[in-house]
Amino acid sequence: MRTRLIVNPVSDKGHTLALLPEIIGTLQQLGIEVELAQTQAPGHAIELAQKAVAAGFERVVAVGGDGTCNEVANGLLLAPQQASLTIMGLIPTGSGNDWACSLGVPLDIAQACAVLKNGSKRVIDVGRVTVDGQPRIFVNSVGLGFDAEVAVDTKCARFLRGFAMYLWSVFRVLMSGRWPYQAQFSFNGKSHQQPITLLTVANGVRAGGGFYLTPNAEIDDGLFDICYAPQLSRLSLLNLLPKTLNGTHIHHRAITMDRSSRVEVLVENGIPGHIDGEILCIDGHRFEFEIIPRALQVWV
Repeated sequence: MRTRLIVNPVSDKGHTLALLPEIIGTLQQLGIEVELAQTQAPGHAIELAQKAVAAGFERVVAVGGDGTCNEVANGLLLAPQQASLTIMGLIPTGSGNDWACSLGVPLDIAQACAVLKNGSKRVIDVGRVTVDGQPRIFVNSVGLGFDAEVAVDTKCARFLRGFAMYLWSVFRVLMSGRWPYQAQFSFNGKSHQQPITLLTVANGVRAGGGFYLTPNAEIDDGLFDICYAPQLSRLSLLNLLPKTLNGTHIHHRAITMDRSSRVEVLVENGIPGHIDGEILCIDGHRFEFEIIPRALQVWV
């Protein structure tokens, strides 16, 4: 299978670049021939994925974190020649690697490379979010409110990586974040208007490198899993956060869980959002979510 690796060398604060010799060596030992391309700027992986499709690669493998996966998936699905022929693979080397968790791809480099040899094709859903008229594909989740503030704050964590970075930012936002947000949102024919601490629309089970906000999500059921919390005090949120590490927060009286193929959210004063762990917006106002069933082929 003709395979192109798209590597984000700055993923996980440059740790991906340090892992590249190990990745290439392991693939060679497994007898997997690849051609390599490295991203040079945000958004470049989208272009590289489109070019890989045009060049006839049968499989395009994202080497990086959730943001890199997001860009590669966008590139594959936006390529005019895609026609559901190109398969996406993943070697997770990022800070969060939440999508890898949903796909069941191991975080260990050798095991992740072995998946490219011994795995098989699976067809999964993706999501589309349109923010103030601008559409974007996502593979794992979009978070609005508290968790998006955390994603923004992680950009300031210069000396931390991985889950420690997210956890540090969680406590910073807990102490001085902008939340709650007055929001109107609707799905499944029900409308709500209330202040919210966070609202997550997810295709995958995990966000933030270890927070199982939507632990029962399935990546091929044609539905988003939705998790939202009303206005919470700092103490209430602090008590609730540990439960998100194993998904037991879904039984808390303050948490609402639901499923839908479409979601609409309106926040007149603006709200921050993250898309697959990267910043989607700082002050988005109108969000429209739509599931796209069986849109992407992945190798797992």
